[in-house]
Amino acid sequence: MVAVWNETATILPDGISYIIWRDRYDLEYLYLTGFVDTDKHSKDDWINAFEDSRRPDGSYRVTKDQWLAKKHFRYEGPVGFPLDPMMLQEGLWEMKDFEKLLKEGILPATTLTEDHFRKAIEKTKDTAIKDGKYVVNRVFKFGLKQLLLTYPSPRRVREMSVAEARKSSAVPPVAARTKAVPTVPDKSKFSQGPSKERQTADKLSDLLWKGRK
Repeated sequence: MVAVWNETATILPDGISYIIWRDRYDLEYLYLTGFVDTDKHSKDDWINAFEDSRRPDGSYRVTKDQWLAKKHFRYEGPVGFPLDPMMLQEGLWEMKDFEKLLKEGILPATTLTEDHFRKAIEKTKDTAIKDGKYVVNRVFKFGLKQLLLTYPSPRRVREMSVAEARKSSAVPPVAARTKAVPTVPDKSKFSQGPSKERQTADKLSDLLWKGRK
């Protein structure tokens, strides 16, 4: 938390240093990067915690004491490796194996819900499922890769950031832990606001099982 303060605080004409957020969407964006422990704290909890720093125009001026008081929100712990869709074995997957991939690999990595996937599978079950098994081919893998890029969960953003840090600094995987603000992908790659809630099963099924005959 101190490192973040040292990197981002600004001294204003009143002689006091602040971290300045333009609006609640800056706070929301920080939440989406995986900076906050999202297993313990909701997005609303995180944003509401800054109410004492909120100004009449909707911006935020956060003093050092106010910032350090948010330490309990910060994620600090081991970070796993991000799912790489392109490494998935192509072919027909047993139901139980695909279900494990969905629940343990895909869903934790995206903001899309299980209901989105269930509806997408139902819509395209004639092409997504063959002989009682799920079809995983190159089209599916590329679609899943694009999906995770467009709709990443905070956990995946954190994993991608730490993976990049490991790669650049050659830190042994076991020793890697998050201690600072993650490197954040371009905002254009995030699904923001109501748009992510409007993602339909049609789009998802087209993305993952498009063109299968």
